[in-house]
Amino acid sequence: MSARAEASVFIKPDDPAPPCADDPELWFVDDGTLGHARVKPERLAEMIQEAKDGCAVCDLRDACLNYALARNEYGIWGGTTWDERRRLRRRTRRPSHVA
Repeated sequence: MSARAEASVFIKPDDPAPPCADDPELWFVDDGTLGHARVKPERLAEMIQEAKDGCAVCDLRDACLNYALARNEYGIWGGTTWDERRRLRRRTRRPSHVA
C-alpha cells in the first residue's frame, strides 16, 4: 500500500496532501533501497533525514507515528525509522523497577 493510501487513514478528502505524498518512496529508504535500486551509504542518511524533515512539518506526525507503532510498519513514519520505533516500543514495555 502506498504512503498516500496509508495516510488516507488520517486525512479527510479536503485536507492538503501530507509531505510523503510528494515522493512516497523516500519514506521507505531506511533499508538502503529506493524503489528497487540500492542507495549509496553516504546518501542514505541524507535521504532518511530528508523524509524526517518532511514529517517534522506535517500535521499528521503524531497520528502517523501511533499508526506505525501499533502496526509495526516499515519505513519512516511520524519522523522515526523502524529501528527508532522498535526502541520506543522496547522502552515502553520495560517494567519500571521501584526500589
